[in-house]
Amino acid sequence: MAIVCGNRRSLVSFLKKKDNADLKAIVEAGEQARTVDPVLLKDGLRGTGLVSAIQDTHIAFGPKAFNEPVVEVAMQVTLPDRPPYPVTIQQRVPRLMVGTVVPGASLAVRVDPADAERVAIDFDHQMDPGGSAPSVGPSL
Repeated sequence: MAIVCGNRRSLVSFLKKKDNADLKAIVEAGEQARTVDPVLLKDGLRGTGLVSAIQDTHIAFGPKAFNEPVVEVAMQVTLPDRPPYPVTIQQRVPRLMVGTVVPGASLAVRVDPADAERVAIDFDHQMDPGGSAPSVGPSL
């Protein structure tokens, strides 16, 4: 069966609507592959990722107006008491955080203690523009 589709997003939508359980399982596996492991975000080593390059993967999840794009991010990861090292990851980016993932940005990351190449951007604990953890202040 050939499927002609204008873009990957519409292909994912098409596959989700089909009654074929195997196709649905493939789509769900693809979505999970780009979802950050909550254990990594909770227990991973805290570090900083200095973004050197980003690239659109042309994949996004969610309703069209509010989708979360998957981007490829090349960064220099710094952990306490370790030399910085380069890593490239693919990760979903919350729609409201898209503008923070740009070359030159310092992002909070979590790193798997057993596998330093397994890195996730921690969007719940981002850095302020000065590069330090944000301070808690009064709400506006």
